[in-house]
Amino acid sequence: MQKIHTLVFALASMAILPISHAEPDSSAAKQAAIGATVSFVDTVKEVVVKPSGTIFLNFGAKYPDESITIIVMDETRPRFPQIEKWLGKKVRVSGELSDYKGHRRIILREKDQIALASE
Repeated sequence: MQKIHTLVFALASMAILPISHAEPDSSAAKQAAIGATVSFVDTVKEVVVKPSGTIFLNFGAKYPDESITIIVMDETRPRFPQIEKWLGKKVRVSGELSDYKGHRRIILREKDQIALASE
């Protein structure tokens, strides 16, 4: 009988504990292993459009202090209309983490890898 009371108390205690469903931000993604698929929600701190048409979205801070950079290559840019206007917007990102000269990045290939996050 004591075991049942202990189990019921433990289950009841678990029911009132707050459960965090917060998604990680870009600083958490920065800690992941290269090659891992990561997801995060964060605010775009900088948008850079190169003459080649490639777009860089920096999170956490502006380059060179960014947590992570999201890259849209010119050939995939039509899949991401208006993305260059997302400065200051909170977005949800997922993709494979890579490294370029010590900077973490995700190269977007499909439009479902990034979206404006609901506030």
